[in-house]
Amino acid sequence: MKKLKILKTDEVIYYEKLESGLDVYMYPNDKMQSFYLTYNVRFGSMDNLVHIDGQKNKASFPHGTAHFLEHQLFKNDDGSAFYEFSLLGSSVNAYTSYDVTCYEVISNTCFKENLETLFKFVNTPFFDEKSIQNEKKIIANEIKMYEDLPDAVSNFGLEYNLNINDDHKYTISGTIEDIKNIDNKTLYKAYETFYSHENSFLVLTGAFLPHEALGILKEIIKKYPGVKPKKITRIQKREPLKVFKKKEIYKMNIDMPKINIAFKIDKTPLSKIDTFTLSTYINAILDLKFSISSDFYEKVTDEHVIDGNIDYSVEIRDDYIKIGFKYSSDYITESVNLIKKAFLSKNITKSDVERIKKVYIASYLRAFNDVISIQESLASDILENNKINAEIIDIYNGMNLKQINEIDNTLDISNESIYIIEAE
Repeated sequence: MKKLKILKTDEVIYYEKLESGLDVYMYPNDKMQSFYLTYNVRFGSMDNLVHIDGQKNKASFPHGTAHFLEHQLFKNDDGSAFYEFSLLGSSVNAYTSYDVTCYEVISNTCFKENLETLFKFVNTPFFDEKSIQNEKKIIANEIKMYEDLPDAVSNFGLEYNLNINDDHKYTISGTIEDIKNIDNKTLYKAYETFYSHENSFLVLTGAFLPHEALGILKEIIKKYPGVKPKKITRIQKREPLKVFKKKEIYKMNIDMPKINIAFKIDKTPLSKIDTFTLSTYINAILDLKFSISSDFYEKVTDEHVIDGNIDYSVEIRDDYIKIGFKYSSDYITESVNLIKKAFLSKNITKSDVERIKKVYIASYLRAFNDVISIQESLASDILENNKINAEIIDIYNGMNLKQINEIDNTLDISNESIYIIEAE
């Protein structure tokens, strides 16, 4: 078992690759009262077109397959995972994102039993046709529910309009028409393709002993060795900077218009900067310009141009950088113009950078006191870089005004898509 020291801290991450190919990352902390177990499979909603084991023919899966599979795996011929975990006094959940399916358990007792139950459900697929048909009704209702939620409509609508080829344009759950094409053959093929231990990783955080946990895992693996690993080649679809649709207005029963705007930014000039560092710098730029403590936020809220919070985010995607803003406002044109003007402003100072560095370092160190926060940080590293980033504090300390300005000057926001929900 390897120990990975997080630089400039006393924290240690334990790592081992099991014989089955499963990567195991552990952060034990005897000051915590609970433990958090996550079983992560590199199969998300965007993995719908792949080559398997070097075959020339592409294997395709309907949109929504990863999400549907996640629902089905928490069931077997004996019952549901939720019932079995409730007997252990545990909280269990699962979710699917664009690039991963995660099964999660949090508890403060019965570590071994929780870990084995988690492995049992993820590693013993049971795709009964009757159960699948029932699940289609459940997921169809879930899809319809999202159609009534303004935030979901806005998010999905913006992604669809922002992208031309990139599969971010499709919803994670798929459409009702998509899930009609899913059957037990589809699910077994997807499971056998993606659910090998080689294509998965486990993150354990909180109150447990690492060597004991590893011993338990090795015994569990004998019962649940996983499916034979496949060589998976994901087919990348080149995405241009041009947006599919620049603007859309949608009517719903709301009190105030909701604005969701995103910019597709060329990442080529910044290609020499690693993903984490680039994301850190752009987040710093956004925080300094738009956070609740910024002059901009004070101005637009005091003058009632924007109501409440401004949600902003950055994603470093395969072919571009996405920077987005979400907020509510009665003054659509004025608020959008003010957002753009603030984005293009060049007023960050050296003291601003020193302040944000301290904020980021303090926030990162606090994450080690929370089982969920540290798991999210570790899992994000693993998904993006296939390893733990032990130099995060050095990256924060290395932030400087010169590089922030250089990056800020390259962020061209001329390619935009805006999705507006107005009152009916």
